[in-house]
Amino acid sequence: MGSSARTGPETVAGRKGRETRRRILDAVEKRCLEVHHREITVGEIARSAQVSPATFYTYFPDVVAATAEVAQRHLDMFAPVVHAASELADPDVDEQDYQDFVGLFYEFWRGRRGLLETIIASEVEEDPRYFRVLLRLMMSVTYALAPAVRTGHRVGVAGSLVMMLTSSAARIDGFARDGVPFDDLIASQAFILRAALQASAD
Repeated sequence: MGSSARTGPETVAGRKGRETRRRILDAVEKRCLEVHHREITVGEIARSAQVSPATFYTYFPDVVAATAEVAQRHLDMFAPVVHAASELADPDVDEQDYQDFVGLFYEFWRGRRGLLETIIASEVEEDPRYFRVLLRLMMSVTYALAPAVRTGHRVGVAGSLVMMLTSSAARIDGFARDGVPFDDLIASQAFILRAALQASAD
């Protein structure tokens, strides 16, 4: 008898398990992109994913473990921002290149306010399972930007600029209320970034 694909109960259970896990992660993702992870409860995730709280705990020990996995997904999506940062080390970059980088940075965080809030409001006791993923994300763009620094400690300057952009990204709505259009905010941040990176030692 020739070989055939297994379709018994074990395979079906496996498929069902993967689908259940995916639904839980999708529900976690929806919430943690909107709010700080400390505001998320197992109960609301279970209701959204249409599973019981006990089922949630079958797949994840707690909310932090699930949000850390979601954050890892988004770390992979950050690659275009990191690439744009690395391009600024090219001596032929112009104002548009700086604006493109700032624009990509802001657009990435625009739909991820919960993750952004975690970075801005992080504390010493922040659970490392979750925060270290976000820290890797921020360090990736810092180290990509560092070669473009001409004066001063490269990582120190690059990290300071990244935190400036991060804080500004968290206040986009506030800038708008203060009468600063989004395009003008990008241009302003690009101007500061370019001035800092291209500063001469003398």
